[in-house]
Amino acid sequence: MEILLEKETSTLLEESIKLEESIKETLETFGIMDIQNIRLVKGPVDFPGKYFVSSIGFVGDYTGLISLYCSGDLSVHIAECMLGSKIDDVDEEVRDALGELTNLVVGTFKSKLGTDKQPFKQSIPAVIDGNDFTTNHFDLKNNKLFACNGGQHTLYVQLTFKNKSK
Repeated sequence: MEILLEKETSTLLEESIKLEESIKETLETFGIMDIQNIRLVKGPVDFPGKYFVSSIGFVGDYTGLISLYCSGDLSVHIAECMLGSKIDDVDEEVRDALGELTNLVVGTFKSKLGTDKQPFKQSIPAVIDGNDFTTNHFDLKNNKLFACNGGQHTLYVQLTFKNKSK
């Protein structure tokens, strides 16, 4: 896997790499995507057609939010891989699978932070969907959006992050 992060001095660089590793491990464990590259996205992103956003917030020594953005087709693919059965329509099973995937990514990320104590407490996943929207994430040093490319699908992952000790 090629990680295409620009060189930066952000306090987020180390945590971004841990998030990328978490995404790759989780997606490949469930056979969802073979990540070919992960790149940092700058500026607004258009999401044509049906799209889902699944988010988990966290507070503690580390505070922030991790959100996964995926197309309707990718959301069905994720649910099929996680449930092991064919899905014909977007329903609660798809939303539940996306929430669980987000939970797994955040849990893996939490374990990679490598602290001796609980680094943060996390919320339950919130999953919403919409049609033809644009995200214009804040281009702040503590907010990054990544495009995770794998085959015919791209999963976008946003990390808003603050480490109390830095």
